Amino acid sequence: MADVNVRSIEALLDLRTGLVRYVADAQSSVTRLDHELRRMQAWLTERERYWTREVERWQRELSQAQAELRQCSESVSYDRDGRAQRPNCSGPQSRVTAAGSKLREATDELRTVRHYAKQVDEVGTKFTVQARRLSGIFQKEMSQAAELLNRSASQLQSYINTQVPGIISTGTMPAISGARGTGTTTVSSTPAIRGDGNQSSDPDQFLRFGELSPETKYNHNGYVYETDSVGRTNQVSGQLRLETGIRTSHQTEVGHLGKVNDQGGHLIGTQFGGSPEGFNLIPQNANLNQGAWKSMEMGWAKVLEERKRVSVDMTLSYPSLKNVRPQQFAVRYTIDGKAKTRFFVNRPGG
Repeated sequence: MADVNVRSIEALLDLRTGLVRYVADAQSSVTRLDHELRRMQAWLTERERYWTREVERWQRELSQAQAELRQCSESVSYDRDGRAQRPNCSGPQSRVTAAGSKLREATDELRTVRHYAKQVDEVGTKFTVQARRLSGIFQKEMSQAAELLNRSASQLQSYINTQVPGIISTGTMPAISGARGTGTTTVSSTPAIRGDGNQSSDPDQFLRFGELSPETKYNHNGYVYETDSVGRTNQVSGQLRLETGIRTSHQTEVGHLGKVNDQGGHLIGTQFGGSPEGFNLIPQNANLNQGAWKSMEMGWAKVLEERKRVSVDMTLSYPSLKNVRPQQFAVRYTIDGKAKTRFFVNRPGG
């Protein structure tokens, strides 16, 4: 049988990955701009309150100084000869001058702050409108484009699988299969089984984080994990189901490979039968893992209990080839055919 040219599949997948990463980066940029705009608005609001207080303060100081000056000017004394003696009012006069100067300064500052606050509010309103429009494009049009590319690649891969069904089995080692010319290896990872017939929780019997092969697909429990050119998981897909998985100490070890506040996060949660092996674990910010990410998973579990179908497709992006900690996640999922895409940055709050 002639070799099948599958470079078009690689091109489609590369284009899809690039598209999803572009959307994730663009969404992250919009979010950063929104946060910066809100921070600026908050700062201007605080400045306006400060200078309002300063204006009120120097108005009181000026009123008090003016009252003292009037009192001083009206207090006349007489000498033995009956001549009027005017008091020295230079002190109250100096205080009136100083308070008036401070009041003018505070008034000018308040006027300036209000001017720029108004401009920033106008920019913020326009930005919000454009950000919502971009969000609609990201959520709908870009997601549809990524789905089209993914579907096209899947259809081509299905055709190739019917043409090149080669499977290699090596005893207790993972079964490896691959179409000629693809440059990608597929590994079917089978959980290690103890002598009593239960799944082992010994991490030494699993594929560990950092020991994954580059450009490899790991099939585990119905989920597909793909690695990039340096052996990091960058794509995960599959149909979710409620199934209790296991946890191992390797999860904690993976968390220690990231930043100070990281945990070992599961890409496919253990409540969905997610693997304890390295291809399903990443260093993930603890706040994100226990917050927004967990909330998303709880939503999936709830609709699964309602007997709805949930499928996921995740894309991970990294800041550099040497970094093992994902920077961003693009999570596209469908619930009974209705698609939605969410983007997370690997930081508190996501």
